[in-house]
Amino acid sequence: MSRRRAARALLMFCFVAGAGAARAEGWLVLPFANKSGEMSLDWLGEGFAISLEEQLRANGQITISYDGARDILSDWNIPSGKGVSLASALKAADHAGADRVVSGSFRLHEGELRVEAQVLDPTVPSSMGAVKENARLGYLLDLHRRLGRALLHVGQQGMTSLGAVRDSSEAPPLAAYEQYVRALIERQPGRRLEALRKAAFSFPNYPALEYRLAEALHDAGKEDEALAALEKVKTIRFTLSPEAHLLRADILLERGDAAGAVAAADAALELRDSARTRLLHAEASLATGALEEAKADLERARRMGAPVQDLDALSLRLEKAQQAPASTPQP
Repeated sequence: MSRRRAARALLMFCFVAGAGAARAEGWLVLPFANKSGEMSLDWLGEGFAISLEEQLRANGQITISYDGARDILSDWNIPSGKGVSLASALKAADHAGADRVVSGSFRLHEGELRVEAQVLDPTVPSSMGAVKENARLGYLLDLHRRLGRALLHVGQQGMTSLGAVRDSSEAPPLAAYEQYVRALIERQPGRRLEALRKAAFSFPNYPALEYRLAEALHDAGKEDEALAALEKVKTIRFTLSPEAHLLRADILLERGDAAGAVAAADAALELRDSARTRLLHAEASLATGALEEAKADLERARRMGAPVQDLDALSLRLEKAQQAPASTPQP
């Protein structure tokens, strides 16, 4: 398992382990129920979960990934397209240790999408408010943005770590977005990678798709191809830009290019200062011998609520590096 996949598993573990304990103000977005009566439209419900989670993350929120949300429902034998009850949504949020859970449903009638969604607070438990939005299917991504802003507004009550709401400049064709979602729905890694390859070939100018392809390539151990995919979006600003820079930093660090990893982590920090970014920047700084900078990053990550396991492991490596005798130049 790569360092990155291990980190993703650890993140989900930390949320689960935290259930019933102090919560991290995280969001869980569940796939929306398809009430149109057509199974071929199930991908739309999954797409709402994918896009809303990405929007929340882009606005500085702690989120459970789409894969994490789908894993919970799969464990309960809830297939795509099927809704969950209020009790099940609250149970899923508690299982994930999330502070907010978003659930919803949609109908498509004669090209008109009608969406209903609500934000739930599992600590009460209760609904914090409901949102309804309508749009023609061709304006699906605009509907996602409006829905994301509305849900963030509803759910911000009592939360302390909200970032400024930002719209994505990304506007792919609807056909490209459908391929993007259908690829991410694939649960088997090999099939997901194949679907992402095909989608990226058909729609080569879709930044989020290139990032997801790089992500899948890295998980498959194909680092050269992953870096090539990331190179295509290196200077492009889009919703997942910070994640793209972090993935690049992670790969370069694994390859021993600590200086390159620091530069990539710097680029991520310019876009979003987060605990995860600080941890990776600290690790890269440690690898370059910049111990004071690594120490400052660790302290910042600690204040931002980074997982204790990650902090302790990196702190131990930093202590060992500080205690190691300085090398002396050879005559």
